[in-house]
Amino acid sequence: MAQTIDQDIEGAATVLGSLEDAGLDMGRVGRKLEDQHVANAARAYKAAIAAVGTKGRSELCSLRVSRTPGALLGST
Repeated sequence: MAQTIDQDIEGAATVLGSLEDAGLDMGRVGRKLEDQHVANAARAYKAAIAAVGTKGRSELCSLRVSRTPGALLGST
């Protein structure tokens, strides 16, 4: 997938200006998206902490990271 974030900056500014002209508060939209992202991240964090708590420390401590990127192995 090509990176396009830095292409047609003027066109993007025109689109954003049109949205604002139509009454869409892009600052408010950005804050809403940020708030939703933070809430989702907090829920995921709490779920991860709860899952670790139910597995127990001994099981968690018995895991070791492999030298292979992305691999997680139980202790042998």
